[in-house]
Amino acid sequence: MLIPFKYLCEQYKIAPEGVIHVGAHYAEEIHDYYQNGVERTFWIEANPFVYETLQSTINKLDYPQIIASCACLSDKVGETTFNLTNNSQSSSMLDLAYHKVAHPEVHVTEVVTLKTTTLDAEMEYLTDRGLSFDFLNADIQGAELMMLKGATKALQYLKYLYLEVNQKPLYEGCAMIEEIDQFVFQFGFERKEVAWCGNFGWGDAFYVKK
Repeated sequence: MLIPFKYLCEQYKIAPEGVIHVGAHYAEEIHDYYQNGVERTFWIEANPFVYETLQSTINKLDYPQIIASCACLSDKVGETTFNLTNNSQSSSMLDLAYHKVAHPEVHVTEVVTLKTTTLDAEMEYLTDRGLSFDFLNADIQGAELMMLKGATKALQYLKYLYLEVNQKPLYEGCAMIEEIDQFVFQFGFERKEVAWCGNFGWGDAFYVKK
């Protein structure tokens, strides 16, 4: 996270109860979450090879209510091609575009087919059982807006969004930050912070529901 979780909690005096982390990778942020008062986390990872390590990692931890799911989130249930890269954090359902210029060392090693689902579908089982989540962190390599369009129910009760955003088209068809702003504004969110990663064209943005 370019903007530390602890800083967000202190700066905006927030105390998230539950965090949904889409693009979980190896749950690198898990200690920050629980050490800053989070009571439950839900980790969603699309890459089945990365998910195996993720599951092994969280199984060794003594934190409460850690839930994980291997799922490729989009705006609808269906199927997609998914580009696996030599840097697993750059894998995406979208093709590399400016990413080839910003990070020329990264390249696609394999293309697989994955089933897609929505965040709303993933959350249904948990919310039906009274498990609440109010903070969403999404880092899915240019597909953030697609995921948000499949999360219109979840956006009704989420209070905080932490999203990877773009000011250059790192991936083919990825949304720019202005498009993300416009979409989440419909659900009462306003952008509070943005931090850019040098001149690479991507960064992180933090939104709070008014």
